[in-house]
This record gives sequence, structure tokens and C-alpha cells, in this order.
Amino acid sequence: MILNPSQATKSSAEKPYGGDGYMDVLSYITDKTRPAGSKFSLGAEISLPPGAGVGYHTHPSDEEIYFIVKGTGCYVENDKSEHPVSPGFFTLCPRGEGHAIKNNSNDTLTFLAFIAE
Repeated sequence: MILNPSQATKSSAEKPYGGDGYMDVLSYITDKTRPAGSKFSLGAEISLPPGAGVGYHTHPSDEEIYFIVKGTGCYVENDKSEHPVSPGFFTLCPRGEGHAIKNNSNDTLTFLAFIAE
């Protein structure tokens, strides 16, 4: 299966998971569009403008990966420890744990997000 940008859905979310600002989302895979039998419920490109962030949230029944494409930010792990991230960084939030991410730079932070059961 191959999906291209013309098949993706654009949306924005204010204060995602109680975070600051807003995020722009280009969704390739969602709960409604995932292929039969796939364990992925999300495949998206997410952009956070300066100062915006996805608030701390947990994944009780799935897990999430972020792959940083552009910009820099601060990733918060389950134990609430903070870690700088930049292009090429890969994060994993395992099932049952939580995480957050914030753009603490002057440029847009863009990352790919994947959620799987």
C-alpha cells in the first residue's frame, strides 16, 4: 500500500492533550482509514509552531513512535524526564506509558507520528 499527500487529510488541533498552542496534522492513516488487519491507527506528519506542544498523555492500549524531521524540541518521557530532540531522533512510547513533546525553538518542529496496537 502506498499513500501520497493528495490522499492525506489536513487538520489542526488546539491545545493537543492540554499542551500549548496548536498542531497541524497531515494524516495518512487514521482509525477510520486504516487498512483491514493493520495494527496502525495513526500515520501522520505533525507540525508544531514555536512554543506549541503536545501535552503529556498516556497510551494504555497502544504505543507511539515519533521521528523528528525538522526543527528542535523537548521530548518528555514516562518518568517526566526531558530530553532535547532534533532531526533524526526517534522516540518510542511503549504501551502503558506516557509522553509529551514541546517546540522550544524559534522554528517549526515537524515529526512523523505512528500509533500501533
